[in-house]
Amino acid sequence: GQDLPARIKQDIAGAIGRSSRPDAGRKLFEWFTSLSEGDEEMLGWVCRALAELDYRPAIPEFVERLKRQSKSRLGELILIALGEMRAKEALPELLNLEAGQVDEFWLGDAISQMLSEEDLASLPARDGRERFAVLLAYARIGIDSVEGVILSFVLDATQPQRLRSTLLDEWASSMSGYVKEAGYVRKARRKRRASKEFLSALYTLVGAHDELAPRALRYLVEFEEDLGRLANVFYCEVPQFRFPLHGRETARNDAQRLALIGDILRPWLKRYLEQSGTPAMLLCSCGALAELIGDESTWDAIQSNRDVVEAVVGKYSIGVLEHRLRSGPPPRTMVEGFYGRSPE
Repeated sequence: GQDLPARIKQDIAGAIGRSSRPDAGRKLFEWFTSLSEGDEEMLGWVCRALAELDYRPAIPEFVERLKRQSKSRLGELILIALGEMRAKEALPELLNLEAGQVDEFWLGDAISQMLSEEDLASLPARDGRERFAVLLAYARIGIDSVEGVILSFVLDATQPQRLRSTLLDEWASSMSGYVKEAGYVRKARRKRRASKEFLSALYTLVGAHDELAPRALRYLVEFEEDLGRLANVFYCEVPQFRFPLHGRETARNDAQRLALIGDILRPWLKRYLEQSGTPAMLLCSCGALAELIGDESTWDAIQSNRDVVEAVVGKYSIGVLEHRLRSGPPPRTMVEGFYGRSPE
């Protein structure tokens, strides 16, 4: 069977993984150990099939393979499999892998599936970049007692921006009641009220005006209950942003809340859309906001300055805006605004 095309071998591995035969796991594991280490994709498929069977004698071999090929596609698939198997017994060796030796995102995903909330809360937070995987697991479960540690990492400008952004997203999602399990996101609990510490961290991130600021603003729009204070962020901070707002990173709210925000911000928004001297970055952000909270009067403001706005956001986006602003409010539950083109 070694000469079969890869696609057929993948199908065979999947079929065995769904088998009810008592010896399916043993035979599949024998196949796994016979495969060349260079055949990472096939090894990964067999690994996932063993996880589907929950064939636990394979766990020590998975860990050994991970040590040898940790930063590979196979390493990712092994971590996914260990998470699906909730292989708690493998955790000590996983956490002992040196920093940079394993993909922290997939490790964090595996840990969040392996451990209960009580188990996670008992894990000591580690210093430096290597602690990211544990923090990611904390965030996905939504453990309130470690919010300070999570926010400390997110606010630490010496940490990679990609990691800070991911951790912020995961923490905000868990506060909104969403959990990620086996690669799927579902609404599992009611939205929690934001703590003063979380809101303070968001205001700090917004005030930095850097690449993380638009994402932090999205969560202020979602969690800040004081709409007057939120409006001041748009008035004072958004004009200083060095990166434009994008619709999906600006709002995840129902239509009623967006309508309240729109009533406050539309005059400010129209003023910048009408001005020929509005900086390109700000004009790009205003286009994204217009998609979310604009009305027909917002379209009139764009029309009065159409050549300038179109030069920034592009002709296609102008067409999208016209359709949206002249056809009523955005969808009621999840609002996904258009992606304006960043100015050069």
